[in-house]
Amino acid sequence: MMDRYTFRGKHIGSGEWLVGDLCQRGDIYIFPPDGLDSYDNYEVDAATVGQRTGLKDNEGAMLYEGDVVEVNCKEYPMIEDGILGTVAFGEYQHIGAQMDYPNGDLGFFVEWLGEEKEMLRNDILYWTENGYVKKIGNVHDNPELIKEDA
Repeated sequence: MMDRYTFRGKHIGSGEWLVGDLCQRGDIYIFPPDGLDSYDNYEVDAATVGQRTGLKDNEGAMLYEGDVVEVNCKEYPMIEDGILGTVAFGEYQHIGAQMDYPNGDLGFFVEWLGEEKEMLRNDILYWTENGYVKKIGNVHDNPELIKEDA
């Protein structure tokens, strides 16, 4: 579970995704686990930084903040054909849960896109443990996926 505290971000120069440890020294850097040679090689765009959730989708892909996921579930007829959401971290509320925090729960959750969003659980652990989640992109590389009318 040590990789739970791993981050990713897009390199300032090349636009490639870097995965590793997060460091902020004025600018933001992500250092790979196999070592580093120069800070310049690891500077990332702060807007693209996301933490690894420690959870995987139904195909084994690791999930990070900012990922776009599709959830299909026959137990919820309204989303049997799928609904999109983004992976986020923070306080959230979900239906039928006992609230441990003044404003809801704290942790990784799904921010739903679409009309059914008010009727669905937000806790991502429920959806991943039941095998309903498929990662289809992220908000940085695939912004077209998060348009409300998509």
